[in-house]
Amino acid sequence: ILQSASDPKPILDFYAGTDYYLYECSYWEAQADKQREYRKVLLACRRFGLKKLLDYGGGTGGSVLYFRKRGIACDYLDVPGRTFSFAQWRFKKRGLSAVMHSARESDRLPAAGYDGVMAYDVLEHLFDVPGAIRQIALTLRPGGIFFSKSTFGGGGAHLHQNEKYEDLKQFNQLLQSYGLNFCGQLKADRFSQALSYLGLRYFVLRTRVVPRMKSGGNF
Repeated sequence: ILQSASDPKPILDFYAGTDYYLYECSYWEAQADKQREYRKVLLACRRFGLKKLLDYGGGTGGSVLYFRKRGIACDYLDVPGRTFSFAQWRFKKRGLSAVMHSARESDRLPAAGYDGVMAYDVLEHLFDVPGAIRQIALTLRPGGIFFSKSTFGGGGAHLHQNEKYEDLKQFNQLLQSYGLNFCGQLKADRFSQALSYLGLRYFVLRTRVVPRMKSGGNF
């Protein structure tokens, strides 16, 4: 039903009511590869002087906890419901004052209010991807950075209508239509990659920008 939805209501209702992501996101946030993705974005924020982020599709709030713990102000946006409430409970338990935006009222996002916006594994779930990109572009300050990582093809809850954006040229054309220009792919430094290739546990030491259009970690 979600894959072929003809309007946003069943999609919003599903994400408001499901408890699936309470478990899936909590498990995923704790995995080493997800922590490395967070680390790459954190280093990019420090490199480019980004002090205030918005997690667009924040799930259970793990990214907000990660970045705020490391001195980067990070706010949250998602569909109000069970996952949203769980993230709210996590923030309150830790005494965090993160702003929580409702995805049902995303047109109220502050204009030019954020240095950076991240949407990791989120856009493929949305009914209106162009509308989301428009909102993201409006809430970014001039010179701000949009971090995007999406797999538009496959997945039981990914809309078929969004599969065309698996072609990175089409996706980047969409970004350009709202004034966003492709910068490159965010990668771990070569030394960290070498350690990974050798099968050793590693910590991302630095990040670099690879000016190629490949899926994952584009900004």
